[in-house]
Amino acid sequence: TAVRTALTAGDRALAEDLVAQAAAHAERNPEVPTATGTAALVAGLAADDVGLLERSVSLLAAGPRPLVLADARTDLGRALLAAGRTAEAVPVLAAAQDAFAAAGADAASADVRRLLDGAGSGPGADAESLSGAGPGRTGAVRNRPAQGWEALTASERKVARLIAGGHTNRSAAEALVVSPHTVNTHLTSVFRKLTVRSRVQLAHVVLARGDTE
Repeated sequence: TAVRTALTAGDRALAEDLVAQAAAHAERNPEVPTATGTAALVAGLAADDVGLLERSVSLLAAGPRPLVLADARTDLGRALLAAGRTAEAVPVLAAAQDAFAAAGADAASADVRRLLDGAGSGPGADAESLSGAGPGRTGAVRNRPAQGWEALTASERKVARLIAGGHTNRSAAEALVVSPHTVNTHLTSVFRKLTVRSRVQLAHVVLARGDTE
């Protein structure tokens, strides 16, 4: 974003002006996820505020622009890494990389891949972050199919089972000792890989498998 460029150049005044413009645009368009999400994103970048960056991702996830969402996830992932919150950063960055790769944005996908590698995770791996598996598991991740139950990481399967069992995102997060945002990121990936659109459909898939491991 222009705010990111201004901050990199050390032009704080320009960055703050751009933040104000984005906020004004969002105020005029409160029902447009791209507007409100972008306003939260640039404010989060300018203030180095992880909470605002998480909010931007949540807002943009409801919008129609997957690459804008992927950019926001990349910024959030970087901020989480900088804060030492690697286990939370990895699934966020993995989701961003998936979106860039799906859109053919190879350069952006490679940039996120480097962030994941630097965090000790293989490409798109999610580091099996809720299961305790380490970087040594990345070979298995590379061979994982793109769709279906076998496409899910161990972390995503844990989330899928909890949500199918009636948990909310918040209660699942408490059970797994992660943030609700991390659960939401996993759940978005689960829905995409299983081609389901609701928690009810997800529950049917899990119950049909009889998968309780």
